[in-house]
Amino acid sequence: METPPPKSEVTVINLKPIEATPESFKEFGQVIGASPDGELFGPNDAQLDLSKGIPRFYIMNLQSQLLRFSMITHHASVTQCLGSIGGHVWYLGVAKPSLVDSKEVEKEKGKIAVQSRFGHFYLLQPLMMFMFSEFPVLSLLNFIAEHGMPGLCLKQMQWTSTT
Repeated sequence: METPPPKSEVTVINLKPIEATPESFKEFGQVIGASPDGELFGPNDAQLDLSKGIPRFYIMNLQSQLLRFSMITHHASVTQCLGSIGGHVWYLGVAKPSLVDSKEVEKEKGKIAVQSRFGHFYLLQPLMMFMFSEFPVLSLLNFIAEHGMPGLCLKQMQWTSTT
């Protein structure tokens, strides 16, 4: 008789959100604000990396989401932009990029390396919660950043996302 694998324990972590600014968010990507029409492309524009595939653009309709998340998405090969349509405050939980070479996994003592379903490895990192309250604004996540999105919405809310 085969023994079932042990169930993983759930850990609840309370995170205090900090305001997302270009400075506070720079380890994870960019905060992109509005620019005047006709302004030329520059460092304040989304620095998308399109070299590893075609991005997907879609609008998510999130209603009555609680301010919590139970999974985090690891982006190993794409940049991603997230934003709110309609000028509502929104929150984004992120972890620092942590892609690990498969040959180096055993050397990362005391750290937990996770293999994604696509085969790459990453380390579990502490989470941070950002609040986006300036409008209009988007976040651009670096291609190896990790995020969970607890779309807290007091009203019906639409999100734009490129992946």
